[in-house]
Amino acid sequence: MRAVLKIQNVCSEAVERIFCHAALGQEGGTVQDVSAVFPPVPSLSPGKEVSWDVYDLLLPAHPGAASKAHMFGYRAAMNWRFDLSASAEYLLPGSSETEQAPVGRWSFHWSVPETSTGAVVLTIDEAKG
Repeated sequence: MRAVLKIQNVCSEAVERIFCHAALGQEGGTVQDVSAVFPPVPSLSPGKEVSWDVYDLLLPAHPGAASKAHMFGYRAAMNWRFDLSASAEYLLPGSSETEQAPVGRWSFHWSVPETSTGAVVLTIDEAKG
């Protein structure tokens, strides 16, 4: 199962120069700023969205998670809880002042609750605060 981080333009006009920010914490480890891995988003039309795979993009940017995933593959992330906070900055057309989207926070983990089937389950909970 895939955890996907999406941003969507809910404004009535296009937004420009979108800068995404994210911090990822691994259970029992440190919280790391993983913002540098986001590709540039020059503009986003009304109603359009961009998305990124958390496992493929953000986990490798966290040194503690990346080293385990490199050694053991996707099973290295099993049963670990990860905490993600993300937001975006953007410009409205004709403005020079940066706008800040609200910060979203989630806690998620992959697990195999039924070992006989081996099915992987992804649990995502919205964090408060």
